Amino acid sequence: MNKINSQSILIKLLLPIIAVTIGTVTALTLFILNNERVMLQRASEQNISIMRESLIMRGRILSNNLARQTEYNLDSFDFQTLSALYTKSSAYDEELSYVILMDKSGVAYIHTGSPEAAGHQLEAAEDQFALSQKKPGINEFTKSNVSMIEFIIPIQQNKKIWGYLRLGYSLNVLNAKTSLSKQALYDEINANIWNTVLISIGFILLGILVAYYVSRKITQPLSELTSWAQELSRGKFNATHTINKQAFRELTLLVDSFEQMSKNLLDSTQKLADYNHKLTEKNKALESATRLIEAADERKNELLDQLVGELRGPMQFIIGTNDVLLENEWVQKNKGFKSSLEMIQKTCRKLIESTDELQGLKNMKIKGNSSAISIVPGEVLIDGVPELMAHILIDGKVKFEIENQVEGQFIQTDKRIVNDVIMNLLRNAARFTRAGSISLSLK
Repeated sequence: MNKINSQSILIKLLLPIIAVTIGTVTALTLFILNNERVMLQRASEQNISIMRESLIMRGRILSNNLARQTEYNLDSFDFQTLSALYTKSSAYDEELSYVILMDKSGVAYIHTGSPEAAGHQLEAAEDQFALSQKKPGINEFTKSNVSMIEFIIPIQQNKKIWGYLRLGYSLNVLNAKTSLSKQALYDEINANIWNTVLISIGFILLGILVAYYVSRKITQPLSELTSWAQELSRGKFNATHTINKQAFRELTLLVDSFEQMSKNLLDSTQKLADYNHKLTEKNKALESATRLIEAADERKNELLDQLVGELRGPMQFIIGTNDVLLENEWVQKNKGFKSSLEMIQKTCRKLIESTDELQGLKNMKIKGNSSAISIVPGEVLIDGVPELMAHILIDGKVKFEIENQVEGQFIQTDKRIVNDVIMNLLRNAARFTRAGSISLSLK
């Protein structure tokens, strides 16, 4: 059993440590790899941007130089020299695919890429774009599945545009260099990934070994404490265990606490037995007192019923007799006698109200009983209310109405307390209402 507990504690302690170690190393590895990838991508993009800017700069410099030479030789119409110059420039720069010299109508005079096009009208989309330019510009397009960038320089003669010099550079070489740069980037990223993964695995293995060693140092004393706790739970409060405190000093306080707890549990058990005996005796006395209270409560109800019955009958008879006498003409004329009758009637009514209050005492419980909350139907809350109000409002001058919207619904409450509250409210309403109506609405 101790061996199983030791292994269980070791596994529960070792797994979180290993999980944290692996998670931390993995997060750091991914963070490093992501930073390296971003840095290498930025370097590659910067390198590609530099190569492209270098191409554009070379194209602009060459196109400007050739444009000045073209304007100089154009005055003598020395197209042969210009053609040789253009051909030499194309041979010198492998990315320069062609050089075109055309007039403003679109007729080509020199075309190093297609010599047979010389003397013909150029009508392609890129040709029309060049004819629309009024100042030096750049046009990027694709022709025959080849990406091109063309530098366009208007050629002037006598301060007017005579034609256009067009230098077309192929972007295939730049794209090839870009592909090589990206492939080198991917190779370097893959190499970094493998190196980082291998280092991370090494750190994870080292972390697992350290975690296992630390966990063993912790779980050995804990397994002894667990065994001790199990014996205490079975009631062996005198059980003791020998734990090497020097091997794990941090558990010294815990071991001392276990020893003290064992002593305290033994003392508490004895005290609890004494308290249980005393409580049993008090419960018996309480049960006896409760029975006496219930008997007194029943006797109180009997006396109240008897008292209310003996008072209410004569008072109702006196009130009825006074009502008949007050309607007599002689009584109406004799003010002194009428005043005496009204005083008698008022006194009788107060006595009836007193009997109503006495009747309410019948429904009250002896102070000290606890409330009983239960789930009851809504209509149960007004049990006895219609009968009570019919008894109170016997003279018929005040009408009583009930609106019950909770009928058929179930409510969790103390039925007795709610019923007593409703009864007391209605008695007070009847006491201060001489005419009209009293309504009760349950929602």
